[in-house]
Amino acid sequence: ALAGRNQACSKYSVCSATIGHNGASPRCCPFVFDRLHRARTGKVAQLGSKGADSADILMPRGARRPPFGPLALCLMLASYADALALSRPALRLQRREPNILSHRALVSQQRALVRMQEPTPPSDGGAVPGTLGDSMRKYCDEVMPLEHRKSALFSSWETYAAWLPVRLYSVKGRDYWLRLHNLKHWASEADVGVMVDQITGDSEGRTLDRRVVRYLSAPSGSGKTKSVLPAFYAGRRTQDRPNGFTHYIPIAFANNNNRNFRFCDEELSTRKDIAKAQGAWFMYDCIKTILEEPHSQGPYQFSSDPKRFSNPSNCEVILKNVGSKLQQLLKDHLGFDFYALIHLDEHRKMCDREIGNGAAFSAGAMQAIADMSGVVVVATYTAPPDGLLPERSSGTCRGPVALPPLDPIKLIADVPELKFPDPPGPEAALFLRRLWGTLQFRLIFYLQERVNGLHLRGSDDNLEGFLKAYHQAATTSNSSKADRLRACIDCCVSTISTQDDEEKMHNVSRLLRGVKDGNGELGTLGYHFPRQVNDLVVLPDGRISGSLRMLLAKLDPELPVYAVGAQGMKWVLTKNGDLLSRTPLEEAYTWTLACRAAINEVLAFNVRKGPVFSIKGTDLKCGRIFPRQDKKVFTFDQLVPDVIYYADEPGRVNATCHDSHPRADIFFRTTKDEVVLIDITGSGGKNVAKKEQKLFEVLGEMQTDIDKDLGNTSEIHHGVTVHGVVLAPFDMEESTEQETDSGNWVMVVRGEKARELLGGLTQVLRWFEENDSGASV
Repeated sequence: ALAGRNQACSKYSVCSATIGHNGASPRCCPFVFDRLHRARTGKVAQLGSKGADSADILMPRGARRPPFGPLALCLMLASYADALALSRPALRLQRREPNILSHRALVSQQRALVRMQEPTPPSDGGAVPGTLGDSMRKYCDEVMPLEHRKSALFSSWETYAAWLPVRLYSVKGRDYWLRLHNLKHWASEADVGVMVDQITGDSEGRTLDRRVVRYLSAPSGSGKTKSVLPAFYAGRRTQDRPNGFTHYIPIAFANNNNRNFRFCDEELSTRKDIAKAQGAWFMYDCIKTILEEPHSQGPYQFSSDPKRFSNPSNCEVILKNVGSKLQQLLKDHLGFDFYALIHLDEHRKMCDREIGNGAAFSAGAMQAIADMSGVVVVATYTAPPDGLLPERSSGTCRGPVALPPLDPIKLIADVPELKFPDPPGPEAALFLRRLWGTLQFRLIFYLQERVNGLHLRGSDDNLEGFLKAYHQAATTSNSSKADRLRACIDCCVSTISTQDDEEKMHNVSRLLRGVKDGNGELGTLGYHFPRQVNDLVVLPDGRISGSLRMLLAKLDPELPVYAVGAQGMKWVLTKNGDLLSRTPLEEAYTWTLACRAAINEVLAFNVRKGPVFSIKGTDLKCGRIFPRQDKKVFTFDQLVPDVIYYADEPGRVNATCHDSHPRADIFFRTTKDEVVLIDITGSGGKNVAKKEQKLFEVLGEMQTDIDKDLGNTSEIHHGVTVHGVVLAPFDMEESTEQETDSGNWVMVVRGEKARELLGGLTQVLRWFEENDSGASV
């Protein structure tokens, strides 16, 4: 029995069969336990079910296990003999020689294994009610037709759940594996729906180009791995979505509690064609293992058959053969009309990138499965798949998918301490709505990197202290609503790099603007995936940017406006005091428009007929057009051509004025004597129409005064034409423009066109949005 503890059970690298100690019953591997269960009951053991010790991620200490006796020993030896007889046509699993351990060493290993896998709520072996795991259990056990359940992987929920993604969390010096499907998913249904459309290709669930590997790129801990299963469930096949997904099959290459697949590094070829063929067969073996042998123990390390790849000229034939075998394998196990979402997690870790041609190997593996009919592939990692060309390239290529951001509404609703008793509604006073919008933005940014502590309550003492202070500030009975909002905002002060700590990064302003994957811009900027920029994110429109925290921590040595704009956004997140004159949405547009002007030397507002303004964006300063709050008194004397200005109001960076600016959040003057006033709003509908009308009236009065050379104008105003822009990213009506008889343009940029001007900051657009329970700014 002691020898059997470390004997390679089945043909896999790791065996968890152990003997008991101190009176405890033994821990048996699933393959052996299945034999034991058959002998005792005549039934097949369901791995992960009550009483079965499986390769599931968490095993309660002291759980009942079958008695260990002569019959068990015989069956263990028989199972090992069976395993030796198993073989694979293309790849074989590595075996380790058994080690004979002393009883003390054996007990030490067992205790370490139990400590590593000790359960903590909500990550028990089942599905937690009210979570996605509960919905998936019902789907697998009650909804999925028998035609789609031919594979052993879908024989029971317990078997299937053991393969769903998990993550390792360290809590106060102890490690825990948590089932991601049992954790709350704080993303809006609308954002998940956008993700489904990006994965499938359109809004009707039909894949427009099945030869595309969709990928999510985001920093570690951002939830990209966790987000794929909710997308599958939202896009599953239903009566309303007859072309939806039928199966979700996760394949992990690291960080999945030993259910990881990896290729033997020493046998990876340096030839591109051979490495690509090796990758294709590797993917075939991964799929075959998970569909036919889901009860087997991992991790799974494959090596290549030297004879198969001895002739490089046969590589194309090999790729075709593995393609036909893989297609037949999927059809046999998933049914004739399957539509599978296959999730490749940690895709860069399927082989060693420093040995051989790892990029070609990964490309061959992903291409092999992406080329199958009835399959959509989603790859997740901190960087895009470098072995595949960008979308619109010939052959199998890669296409970006945006990660749904945290939804403030869902997060606040699920965490009792975050609930504000009486949030300002859409009809509340403007200053209350501004405070509420700033609070939401600060709160979510503060919690973005602390979400693990919300999933594992009590694991982060600092977070628990914050939640207690926040709740106390929100519920103080003897304070006004405005004071309580300010107190909550004061609690949400984030730590961001100061100017002395900021790192210079050439062309980071272009990442703020957003760059396309595939137009060569990243390569010309010196950004080669994935080595130089680790915090890349995919934007909703498919462009690539950096995470907000990374963008705030960088300096662009070529563009001084970048640092000034970043400073304004940092003030929103870190500074207290006067919070009414600056809003997150205004600071975001100030930053991105200034950098856009500096890069392109023009500003266009995406309307059909409106003008394009030549503006070099040489600097970003605070200033005023209206010296006081009287809209009839204005001056352009201080406006230097090619400089972007933001309103000089209390609370803004370098502000000197104590009055609010009656009109325009951003403005500038061109060398052609065009003065452009930009108003920004986080609302929609009638509020946008009111802003448009007021701006139209103000521009008409200003132009009349300029043309008539009235007393409140000076010579510097002669020949100036005034134009206005309203940016309304949450108003989904069509953008409009109108021109006065004097040649003044008033443009209202709405929805997607307004969001495009936000560039990389669209990744947090949800944090600015107006909602039913409280209005943003």
